[in-house]
Amino acid sequence: MKRIGKFMLSIGIVFMLLSTGVDVTATKGGIEKVDTPFARTVAMSGAAANVNGVPYQYVILQGEPAVLAVYKLPSKELIDQVRLPKSTAAWAITTDKSGQAWIGGTPTAALYSYNPANKKLINHGTPDSSHTSILDLEVVGDAIYGSTAPNGKVFKFQNGKFATIGAATGIQKNARSLAFQTGSNRLFVGSGSKASLIVWDLKTNKKTEILPAKYRTESDVYDLDFAEGLIFAKLSPSKKVLVFDAKTNKFMKELAVGSRGVSSPLDGNVYYSYMTNSSTSLYQFNTKSSITKDMKINLAGTEAVSMDFVKLPSGDTMLTGLLGNTGTHLLYNQTKNKVEISKLNLPKQSVPIHTISSDGKGSIFTSGYVSGQVSILNPITKNKTQITSIGQVEGMTPYNGGMYLGVYPAGDVMYYHPETNPHGKTVFSVSQNGQNRPISLAIAPNEKVLAVGSHPKQGTVSGSLSYYNLNTKKVVNRKAPFPNQSIVALTYSNGYFYGGTSTFANSKSGGIGIAKFFRIPANNINAKPEELPSPIAKPRLISAMITGPSSTIWGVADGTVFIYNSKTMKSKTIPVVSRTSGQIRNGSLVDGKDGFIYGTIENKLFRIHSTSFKLELLGTQQSNGVALGADGNIYFTTAGDILRYNK
Repeated sequence: MKRIGKFMLSIGIVFMLLSTGVDVTATKGGIEKVDTPFARTVAMSGAAANVNGVPYQYVILQGEPAVLAVYKLPSKELIDQVRLPKSTAAWAITTDKSGQAWIGGTPTAALYSYNPANKKLINHGTPDSSHTSILDLEVVGDAIYGSTAPNGKVFKFQNGKFATIGAATGIQKNARSLAFQTGSNRLFVGSGSKASLIVWDLKTNKKTEILPAKYRTESDVYDLDFAEGLIFAKLSPSKKVLVFDAKTNKFMKELAVGSRGVSSPLDGNVYYSYMTNSSTSLYQFNTKSSITKDMKINLAGTEAVSMDFVKLPSGDTMLTGLLGNTGTHLLYNQTKNKVEISKLNLPKQSVPIHTISSDGKGSIFTSGYVSGQVSILNPITKNKTQITSIGQVEGMTPYNGGMYLGVYPAGDVMYYHPETNPHGKTVFSVSQNGQNRPISLAIAPNEKVLAVGSHPKQGTVSGSLSYYNLNTKKVVNRKAPFPNQSIVALTYSNGYFYGGTSTFANSKSGGIGIAKFFRIPANNINAKPEELPSPIAKPRLISAMITGPSSTIWGVADGTVFIYNSKTMKSKTIPVVSRTSGQIRNGSLVDGKDGFIYGTIENKLFRIHSTSFKLELLGTQQSNGVALGADGNIYFTTAGDILRYNK
């Protein structure tokens, strides 16, 4: 059973307060590590197989970098843990006929293979530079097929070489899942975020949509499995699997399924899990009769992440896999209908930091990549607060002793306050506008308005703008104020929200048009945005913006910092780097309140004097995001660590 990691499947929602002293020695002008806020054991995906007769369980752990953990069955002894270079996560894992594992990484879309017999990992490289993630893998003979994001292409890896097969559809950007019909040239491709299931004849290049119309409002066809002449298509977000005849494409049946798909077949049966009334049970589906049977096996309230059959040294063939994302392991004997559920010894990994900011009191807020959570560090007392009920935060802005947070993937805008909302409370969502990343947030203090610029879901073109009235608690949405672009930077000054856009809004991998620098009245979302003179020639991405001294607007356009004077309507530019990557974020800025503006662009930390405009690079370390701490120092991140620049 190949598995794609839809990582938030069953992470428990908890809230913890940690009084953790972080002892560091401050050196003026020096840079030092302060904290590693997120160290977790997150099992993203798994697979199992026999290699030379020995059964193994493979587990992918999110981390910096991601790790492949290998367990020998049935003892569950950890025999190897291998770092996946240049990957912080791996969505896809499958096994070939020899039992070795094939893994698809992110954010560099690296393809790996691993053989437990010699404990050798091979990094085969990436299909091409346009890919950031491999979302699924399918073994076909001696070839490996893979599906990718953000361009929705399918590739083939054979005899040590990559070849691009093409895009399954011109609408969706993510090719989520793959399945191959044995003995044919037919590849099934599931896409999102507007659900689609394509049958692709690789010989004729004919593509046929077979997903019934009533299911096309789903976000994704998130998982595909081929077994005994049938295709099992897992939908998201609903807990449904659709069964198709692989030969005729005929839709046969809908199953209630909570697991990420179904198991590999054995004796004409596949297995899956489903939760009802807080109890999760294992079910059997017979591929000949289409009869479903509840096996009355209690899976401890957790859905299955992976399920594969392996043969144990005893001669028994057993179903093995992961339950949830915390390392709970399933070993099921279908002949005796007996189960063993235990915990794997998962080594903890440092989780990459996705965003950093500070509230009005100078506490440092960080959020983990993929796994989410929010960590709050008080630079003065060194105390930490850990909130695990909040997902991956895309953007933050302080207000009234708390913090507004834009959260992916639900597209929720939440408000955290240590006293009134210590777990975080959703105040509205942008998901109904086809958005899932509320990335830029800014407050208009006089107008009492929170503005939120959002980046669209895959399958939706153009971002949106939302105004949330802080007094009435009402929200007004404006779809596509800039067609084919999304608003990824916002700040407020003198009655206006100033903003910047990304040309990468799911419309074209190379971006469309020129990124806009604009302003719009804070009291009228429906006003025509006033496009301001472009700070540089043909920017692709304006990724950061703050209000600086004397009401100047400071921003990052590609690799250049610009300072806009609203009186002269002219910008001064300061190049920092010549080449930039990224589609919605590659820069950050903060006013250091010491005569300098601090920032990062393309992993470089710098500061610029606010009047002389002299540029200084600060250190050679990888640097992302900047925040001003209560102690007056500058905090930033590298991989899974918070670092501090001591003024």
